[in-house]
Amino acid sequence: MPTQFATPPARGGKPTVRSPYLLALTFPGASALDAQAPVYHATRVEWTREGRAQLLLLRDGIARHGEARLPLRDLRLRLQVNDAQVRRLDRRLGSGGSVQYQPTLPLLFTTTTAAAAAAAANAAVQVWVRDTVRPMGGASDTVCQELQRLAELGQALTAVAHPARVFAWEHHPQTFAAWPRENSTQFADLADYVAGLLAGRELFPGAGPLRQESSASLTANTARLFTGPIRLAAGAKRVECFSLGLTISVETYPGRPLPVVQIRPEKRVWATKPRAHFKRALSGYVLPVGENRALRFSVEKDLGLGTDYAAIARRYGLPQHGLTAAELARDGDSGTGSYEEAEVVITHRHGQGESFPAQAGLPDQDRADCFANVVQQLAAVGFSPWTAVTEVPTPSRGQADADGAWRFFDPNHTKSKGYAKKPLADQQLEDFLNRNKAEAWQHRMRASTATYYGGVYRLVLGYQSGQHRAANYVREFLTVVLGADTVDITLLALPDGVHGPRAVLAEKDAKAEQRAAARAEHWQPFIQAVRQLMPASQRAGHASTPATAGDYLDGLLIVAAAEYPTPTAPGKAPKIFPDDRVNKRAARVTLNRELGLPVQYLLPPLPAKPAEEVDWMEFQQRLVNAWRDVAWKFIGYVPELRTKLPQTLVAAGPNPSPVLLGFGVVRANRTGLRQNATSFIPYAIELNPSTGVTRAALLLTSNGRPQPAQLEALPQAIHRLTANGASYLQEKDNFDSAAQQRKQYTQLFMHDIIDQAAREHPALVAFFDQRTLVGAWDWLSDKRLDPSDVLFREKLGGPAMQTQLNWPNVALVRLRGELAPKALREAPQTRLLDETGEARFAARHCEAQLLHLTDTAHPQLHTYLSFGSDMDTSRKRGASCYRELRAESGTAIRLHRKRWGTPNGLEITVIQNDNAAEAVRYDPAQLAELVETLRFGHAHAPGWTALPAPLHFATLLRQYVPDYELPDASDDADETEQGDEAE
Repeated sequence: MPTQFATPPARGGKPTVRSPYLLALTFPGASALDAQAPVYHATRVEWTREGRAQLLLLRDGIARHGEARLPLRDLRLRLQVNDAQVRRLDRRLGSGGSVQYQPTLPLLFTTTTAAAAAAAANAAVQVWVRDTVRPMGGASDTVCQELQRLAELGQALTAVAHPARVFAWEHHPQTFAAWPRENSTQFADLADYVAGLLAGRELFPGAGPLRQESSASLTANTARLFTGPIRLAAGAKRVECFSLGLTISVETYPGRPLPVVQIRPEKRVWATKPRAHFKRALSGYVLPVGENRALRFSVEKDLGLGTDYAAIARRYGLPQHGLTAAELARDGDSGTGSYEEAEVVITHRHGQGESFPAQAGLPDQDRADCFANVVQQLAAVGFSPWTAVTEVPTPSRGQADADGAWRFFDPNHTKSKGYAKKPLADQQLEDFLNRNKAEAWQHRMRASTATYYGGVYRLVLGYQSGQHRAANYVREFLTVVLGADTVDITLLALPDGVHGPRAVLAEKDAKAEQRAAARAEHWQPFIQAVRQLMPASQRAGHASTPATAGDYLDGLLIVAAAEYPTPTAPGKAPKIFPDDRVNKRAARVTLNRELGLPVQYLLPPLPAKPAEEVDWMEFQQRLVNAWRDVAWKFIGYVPELRTKLPQTLVAAGPNPSPVLLGFGVVRANRTGLRQNATSFIPYAIELNPSTGVTRAALLLTSNGRPQPAQLEALPQAIHRLTANGASYLQEKDNFDSAAQQRKQYTQLFMHDIIDQAAREHPALVAFFDQRTLVGAWDWLSDKRLDPSDVLFREKLGGPAMQTQLNWPNVALVRLRGELAPKALREAPQTRLLDETGEARFAARHCEAQLLHLTDTAHPQLHTYLSFGSDMDTSRKRGASCYRELRAESGTAIRLHRKRWGTPNGLEITVIQNDNAAEAVRYDPAQLAELVETLRFGHAHAPGWTALPAPLHFATLLRQYVPDYELPDASDDADETEQGDEAE
C-alpha cells in the first residue's frame, strides 16, 4: 500500500485509526498564465462546412427514403479503429441541426497530433461512405461521391490543437461555485486528463492494467476505465466473468471554488451465456491486445452483430460470419484462435444472461486498495485526497430490520445461534423475552390499525393459478403475526391474461400503451369480484367514516411470478421469459383507478436447497415487507415523527414542530435523450407532525392544460393520478418551448405551495430533490444557489425575486443523491497483512454516519453527506472479490462471491436565511441531522431509505403513473447502459 496513504503509526508502534475519508481528489487552483500548471494536450476534430453540408444531405435523403437514421454507430467505431487515441466522440457525430446555424461542429477529441488525427478521421469517413452508406436506400450517389472526394482530399474534416489548463477554474462571484475558465469542455478535459494518467496502470493489485473507454459525449464530466476480464470457477460447470474498473467524475459542490475528482471503483459483470430479448439490446467490448483501450459495439435484440462490430473485426482479425454474441461471450476472452489480437466480452443484464452470473458490487477492501494506488499515481501532478471533512456525531446507528420482532411468532426464528448450548433457565428467559417483543410489536400494529383503518385491515389477496398454497400461507402467517382481530384476508384467483411473457399475451406486437389497455380488459372480472366484497357506500365512491372504516376494503396484495417457462420443441427444456414489463404498472393503474385501493405485488416463495423445498423464512420477510407497503406506505405513515423533530431541532426562539414539505418531479430520466416522450409531473408532499398525515399535490395536465393543484391525502392524490392518465406538462411540440413551459409551470407550482404553507404554519422546512428538478428550477444548481436571492426566474406570470424575505419562517434544504462520493473508514477490529508482511487495518464503508464538508467558501451554504445503512450481514471485512488476502494471523480470507452493496451518500445542503425568524433559526447541523433521522424508522421500511420523508413517498407516486414509457421500479436505475444513445 502506498506509504503516503497508509495508516499512520502512533507512539509505541501501534497504528491509529484514521478518520473517515472520501474517495475523491482535490487539486490546487491555478491561473490561466501559470506556466507550472498541468496542461492537457488534446486535438479537436470537426467537420468542415463543406463536409458537414454533405453529411446533412445524406441524413435528409435517407430519412425521406424511410430508413431510420444514418449508421452512426458504424462511423463511431471506424473513427476509433483508425485513431487509437480517441477519448470522446459527439453523440450524434455532428449530424444534428443545420449548416445555416451551425456550419461546423466538433466530431471528436483525441490526443493524436492534429495532422494525424485529421488524416485518420477523413480516412474513416471515406470508407464509411463507401462500404456502409452507399448500399443504403435513399443515399444519393452524387452526395456520397462528393463526401468521399472531400474525405480523400482531407477536406471533410479538419483538426486543431486543444490545449486545456485543467487546474484553471473560475468561481461564481455570488455563490463561490466552480465553473470553467476556458471552454465548455473543461469538465470533460479534466476527466480525460486524469483517465489518461491512469490508463495502462495496474490499480487493482494483480488484476492487470486498466483500459479506457471512449465517451459518447464531448462535454460529459466522466471517464471510464476497466481491466481485462477475470474468470473465476464457480463449481464444476459454472464460470463467473467480470472486470474491475473505475469511473472518474468531475463534480462541483455548493460554495466550493474548485471542483473535485471523484474516484468510483466498480465491478463490471460480463455474460457467459447472453440471451435474446424482445425489447432490449446489449453491447459488447473488443479489448485489443497491447492497447490500453476498449472499443464498444452494439448487440441486437436477437444477439445479432451489427456493422459496427464488423468494422472492428476486420481490424483485429476477429470472426465475422456465422456467429452471434452468444459465441463471442463463450470464446471471446480465450486469447486463442481468432481472438489472438483482441478479446471480446458481452455485457450482462438481468433477464438477458445466465441465471447465476458474477454478483455486482465491489468489496470495501478492493475499493480502498484501488484508491490508495490512484492517490500514489496522481500525487506527482498535484492531486491529493480530499480530506476537508469532519464527522458530525448523531444517535443514528447501522441496523438490521428496525421493526423485526414479528419474527418471534415463528419458532424457527426464536432461537439464537448459541441457543442449544445455553442452560435451560437461559433458554426459557430468551423465549420469554422474544414473546414479549413479539406481543409488543403486535400491540403497536393493532393500535395503528385501529387509528387509521377502523380496527381491522381488510385485504384482498389475488393469486395466480398454481399459487394457492402460497396464498394460503400468506393469509395464515399474517393472521398469526398481526392477530385475527387486526387483519381480514380474502383470497381471489387472478384472471387469465393479466400476467405472463409478452409473446403469449394479447396484443403482443402492439406498443406498450395498447398492451396495457388489453391487460386492463382482462382485469375486469377480478374488479367486479372485488366490488362485490365492498359495502355499498364504498362501491358508490364515498369516503370512509369512523363508523364505516372497519367495513371498507383497504388494499390489494397480488402474488404473481416474475418469470415464466414457455414450451419449446418436444424434448427440449422450456425457455424462461420475463413478465411483460407493462403488466405490473397496468395492474396498479387499472385497479387503483377502478377500485381506489393500493396495489402491492409479492413474488411467490423461492426454491431452497434441496430444490423441492421452499425457503419459507425468506418468503416471510418479503410478505411482511409487502404488508408494510400496502398498509403504511400508501398513507405515508411515519410513526416516530413527533419525537424526531424535537430531538433534532432546537430553535433560538419558540420551537413549534415544523411542517415538512418535499418537492420534486416524476420523470423518466434526466439524460435529455427522451425529453418529451414521457410524463413530467411536479409534486409536493407534506408531512405534518401535528396530524401525522401525509398529503400530496400533483401538477397534472388534462387536454394539454395544467390543472390547479391542492394538497390532499396521499391516497386521494394517487387516485387522481391514475384517473388522469399520462401527464406531460407541455402544450407545444418544440422542445425548447416545451422545456420553457415546464420551467414556468413547475416554478409557479412550487412557489405557490410554499407561499401558502408559509402563511398557514409558524414553521416550515422545505426539501428539494435536485436530482429530479434539474432543468425545472435552475436556482438549485451549484452555480446559481444564492441564499441572498431565492429566485424563481422563469415563474409563470413573472419572476419572484428574493422570496426568502417573504418566508422568514421557512428553512430551505437541497438534497442531491447522485454526486456524493463513496466514503470509507478503517475497521480496527480486522487487520490484514500487506505484501511486506506489515499489519494494516481493513477497510469498511461509512454506515449511519453524517459528514460535514469544511472547505466551502460561502458562509450561508452548509453541505453534509449522509451515509445510510443496509441490512446485508453477509459481507466479510477485509475480503476481496478476486484475490485471496490474509488476516494478521496469517489465515486466508475467502473470496467474497456474493453481492456487495454499499449505501450511497445523500448530499444535504442547508441554505441559511439571514432573515429567518427565531422559530426556524436552526443550526445547520441540526437540519442535516433531521434529514438523516427521516431516512429510517418509517412504518413500512425496515431500514434506511435513499431520500428522507416526505420525499421518500415519491417512489409510491412513480409506481402509479399511467405512462408505460416509464421504466419499472426494478429497471429504474439501469434502464439504459452507460453510454447508450438514441441515434
